[in-house]
Amino acid sequence: MNQRVVLGLILVGVLTAGCVGQPSPTETTADTSADTEYCGPTENGTTIPCDVAEHPPDIKFANHDTRTYEVSVTVTRNGTETVFTENMTATADSIRVFEDVAREPGVYTIDVSLGDGTTGTYDWTVGTEVLHGGTLVGIYITETGSVSITRLQVG
Repeated sequence: MNQRVVLGLILVGVLTAGCVGQPSPTETTADTSADTEYCGPTENGTTIPCDVAEHPPDIKFANHDTRTYEVSVTVTRNGTETVFTENMTATADSIRVFEDVAREPGVYTIDVSLGDGTTGTYDWTVGTEVLHGGTLVGIYITETGSVSITRLQVG
């Protein structure tokens, strides 16, 4: 046999020696370790729901007006339990994120009042699973000084 052919066969044998019995790149194996649980958007465009208790959703606040406001935010669960309160001064273009507000399923009422008397209210229903553990509701002071509270599109 030609020396090049022999060396080529040896090289192919060495390169493929560790591949026998291993999954090919298109095969997947189940990961059973509990600490690698993932929820949220996946690479193929689907979304794995998150457990609310493990990945509580957040509320985003932004002042889009050029004026500064005294702001009060109160969130109650099922009409009785106050789960979050924040009193703050919101300067022009300020942004805040209130993290992990909804830790259990229920109906959350978000009440916002500005120092000038402007108010806004939003009822937010949270189930046992959410599509993403991040920001789900936005509170905005508009350019005209009104309060807008909206559910954000996620996933």
